[in-house]
Amino acid sequence: MRNAEKKLKSLKSHRFFCEDDAMDAFRQTIAGLDADCYTADPVVYKDPAAEKRHGDGKLFRVRSDNIRIDGSKIRDAISSHAIQV
Repeated sequence: MRNAEKKLKSLKSHRFFCEDDAMDAFRQTIAGLDADCYTADPVVYKDPAAEKRHGDGKLFRVRSDNIRIDGSKIRDAISSHAIQV
């Protein structure tokens, strides 16, 4: 769980041009986590200070709230990795 939290928290330091780019990055991060059994609630927001500091048009950030393990996805991962004898 800590590894998943670290990866998702690292998104907070990235800036994006639009909300869609931020959500795509969030989805890719979630999809790349171990066993694909984590879920979280994305929060995309506009960073008002980014325009003043950087001026490159990357105004959006994304953070994840409520990181949790999805039990049904764990069952699916276990069954897909089960060894049939």
